[in-house]
Amino acid sequence: VLVTRMDDELAADYLRIASILREGGINTEVQLEGGKLGKQLKQCDKAGIPYAVVMGRDELARGTVQLKHLATGEQREVRLEELGGAVLAPAG
Repeated sequence: VLVTRMDDELAADYLRIASILREGGINTEVQLEGGKLGKQLKQCDKAGIPYAVVMGRDELARGTVQLKHLATGEQREVRLEELGGAVLAPAG
């Protein structure tokens, strides 16, 4: 999983998401530099990372993230506490 970086002010939140995933045994990287989401997703796909987590201020306020499956393009909103399970058992 790649945790994308949409807002530099949310850096600590992105690291917290990565920690949650790692604690669940999920190999996770965090995008260290911001930039356009499309470019981040392209790099993610090129690196063979199957999922990207996207979170902005709206998702943070709701306690959710967007989970995007790069191969299918499917994107869905997932509650933060359900994220690990959503990656391990994706909707079909």
